[in-house]
Amino acid sequence: MTFPDARTVQVVPKEDLLPGTTYTLTLTGVKDKAGNEAGKLQVQFTTTSQAPLTPGTLSADLPVAFAGGQVELTLPAGTVVDSGASLSAQTLAQPPAVPAGLKVAGQVVSFTAQGINPPQGAKLHLSLKANADARAPYIYYFNEGTQAWEKVAGSKYDTSTGFVAADLDHLSTYGVLEAPPSGPAPTVTAVDPTNAVAGQSGQTITVTGQNFQDGAQVVLLQNGQEVLAVNAVYSDSSRVTFTLPVSVPPGVYTVAVRNPDGQQSADAVALVLYAGPAPAVNVYPGAQGTQPGQVQAGGGVRVEVPVQVGQSYQNALVIIRVDDPDGKPLYGSVEGPLPANTTLKYSASFNLPGKAGTYTVKAYVWDGWQTMNPIVPASQTQFTAQ
Repeated sequence: MTFPDARTVQVVPKEDLLPGTTYTLTLTGVKDKAGNEAGKLQVQFTTTSQAPLTPGTLSADLPVAFAGGQVELTLPAGTVVDSGASLSAQTLAQPPAVPAGLKVAGQVVSFTAQGINPPQGAKLHLSLKANADARAPYIYYFNEGTQAWEKVAGSKYDTSTGFVAADLDHLSTYGVLEAPPSGPAPTVTAVDPTNAVAGQSGQTITVTGQNFQDGAQVVLLQNGQEVLAVNAVYSDSSRVTFTLPVSVPPGVYTVAVRNPDGQQSADAVALVLYAGPAPAVNVYPGAQGTQPGQVQAGGGVRVEVPVQVGQSYQNALVIIRVDDPDGKPLYGSVEGPLPANTTLKYSASFNLPGKAGTYTVKAYVWDGWQTMNPIVPASQTQFTAQ
């Protein structure tokens, strides 16, 4: 330890310091100018982590970890790395001051890069503090020009990993900040419509409930895991709408609303996305009938349902059900598993009782007996037996 002047202390460690590590330097026996004991002085500092890089153009995404894995920056494929390029990250124990209403909730890191030209698509993962409020953590970056923290659009907390992730368009100082909840949590009571066909553009879904905030997102979940978050159009505290992205695959989803303060509804309201429209149902007189005509009470009838399912449905089945004029189940037929990507006309023949009246035919296409999720909407038609 040396003292170049009255205000400076130089400390040379006995061993090499670890990169990306925070240290506390404690000085004892410190005195002021008058010679009075000032107790001990503690100063925190963090060493810089530097990633080894190979010159060239990355052919695949390259994740680079810093601070013992608490910080991860993924450089996308196509990033150009010049000879002698460097990428370093320093975690900040004392980050730039955050505004009122926000507090530091995880890692804060400053990146320095030379000779690296990443295209759009770099992704940052920052760990969350153990005692942080997991309802509202977001990644912010410090704007050197305005000297202000700005939220990175699209940043999202992954409950399964404990990291907050965001896509970056430049390297700067980034940190996980959180805002305390600003009101009661939202609740969802209904969606309208309750089902839609996946892959079609321009489908608008209305979500109703309570305590919605302007700037809320609609979240689609499967098995409790977030699949997609979509910015909602705010009408009032009880109603928001959103446009269903064409990229959302068929399936049964739980719909939730997440307010800007991070609070998310816990209600289980379902939205079913079908793989296609309801199948046609054709009814022909006679057990072997192939042409439309009058069905006779006491005679035979053949029901035909054209079906095609995609490759992802390995256990799909079709169910045909006939109800009598009193609405009671009369006959049923099941076919499956259905061959994928093949249009077939499944049929079932029945002998009707001698009772005249209006009979109802229903057709269902499910993904299997175990799950019984509908692949397409159920179809229904009626015929009159004389």
